[in-house]
Amino acid sequence: MLTFDLSGYPFGSGAEASLFATSPVLWVGVTLGTIVWAIRAATSGHGRLAVGVALLVALPRLRLYAVSFLLAGLDEAGRRSMRR
Repeated sequence: MLTFDLSGYPFGSGAEASLFATSPVLWVGVTLGTIVWAIRAATSGHGRLAVGVALLVALPRLRLYAVSFLLAGLDEAGRRSMRR
């Protein structure tokens, strides 16, 4: 038995953007498609960005901190453009 009443405690995180919540079948298809794209782009100059996008899409819910996965790919693209 708990000492305090937790009936008013918010256990959920509220509304979240989620492709999985819309359609799990669509989420699996888009996730597999981005993984294939990331594997094919791994040898190109946009490999890290493709992996970041695939990782972002593969998460069952989108949160703001997950966008930081794209920073590695954006940093690589920025360094390439500075070399020119």
